Amino acid sequence: PYLLAKLFSRSISVLSLFLIVMIPTMFMVQAQGLTNDMTTSGMLLALGYWSLMLTVLVFLGVTFSVMFTNTLVGITILGVFWYMGLVLLAATYAGDLTADGVLGGLPLVLRGESLMVEVSTILIIGGVPLLTLPFIATRIVNSRDM
Repeated sequence: PYLLAKLFSRSISVLSLFLIVMIPTMFMVQAQGLTNDMTTSGMLLALGYWSLMLTVLVFLGVTFSVMFTNTLVGITILGVFWYMGLVLLAATYAGDLTADGVLGGLPLVLRGESLMVEVSTILIIGGVPLLTLPFIATRIVNSRDM
């Protein structure tokens, strides 16, 4: 119970702070755009993507803190693992490693023109760790000699 409370309390704290800052910023940017082509649904989808990524990062951080007793080793492995995942994601979706290639479909997302296949793929890629990491962390904690 302690570990699950830690997972969810940290996730709620990070997401709350993120959303408190980003939601007003998002609407201010939309209101002040001269040739604004961003839609509210597209911005909310992008906000959902970032919220999902932050939640996965928090879950990974708590799981790695359970796996490694040395904090520096855990943070280093988390950073390497996270950036490798981002590179794989960019390599999957980016045509090439230029600014246009990496940003790829971001303008489509903000305009609300993203494909449902892409949305479901991102949800699956983010949802699998959210469902498996709590079980892995709980199993590691329960297997230790206390």
